[in-house]
Amino acid sequence: MQLNPVGQALSNQDKLSNLEALPPSSPRRFDNRPEVRRQSFIEMQIFRKRWRDAVEEEKCWVDPYQQFANQTSH
Repeated sequence: MQLNPVGQALSNQDKLSNLEALPPSSPRRFDNRPEVRRQSFIEMQIFRKRWRDAVEEEKCWVDPYQQFANQTSH
């Protein structure tokens, strides 16, 4: 007998819902990881541009980590 998180027995409808929520096991399954990575890359580029623009706009701001970046060699 399958139980829900509260400890009650699952109804047939709950069991069907659980099966539908599982990822399909067929090889035709669409892998969206490349699209997610592409979108993350685009968002990172946008963030970096906004950060650079903000730094240029704020003339009195000093990067407290810049001195550490210059000292370490990777």
